[in-house]
Amino acid sequence: MMKLRNANLILIALAAAFLIFAAGFCVGRLQSDGNTRVITMRQPAAASESSTEAMSSTAETAATQQGAKLDLNKATAEELMTLPGIGEILAGRIVAYREAHGGFSSIDELALVEGIGEKRIDAIRDYVTLGGTE
Repeated sequence: MMKLRNANLILIALAAAFLIFAAGFCVGRLQSDGNTRVITMRQPAAASESSTEAMSSTAETAATQQGAKLDLNKATAEELMTLPGIGEILAGRIVAYREAHGGFSSIDELALVEGIGEKRIDAIRDYVTLGGTE
């Protein structure tokens, strides 16, 4: 008899909790306008172009300050990071590739470094050399 009463109390408590949850859910739905809004943020094209121009001007400044082009076969990772589009990771990959393969024989060989494609090579071509050979 006691077990039956406890079971009934538990069942009533669960039913009450469910009803409270359902009521709250319905009230919440009534208060909303029924429309779901998704807000996305995009970087305007002009902003990304200006950041590319800023990277380019940084490389121009670095090249101007040095008075010469950056030698791909001798530059440190820190020096490589002054080039447009070359950050810490790509600079490290360039140095690692250079050490593993004995240097670059052409600027286009940069395409063999993971993460560097034709656009990036074109962006840095005017700022690099291979020890005076290019």
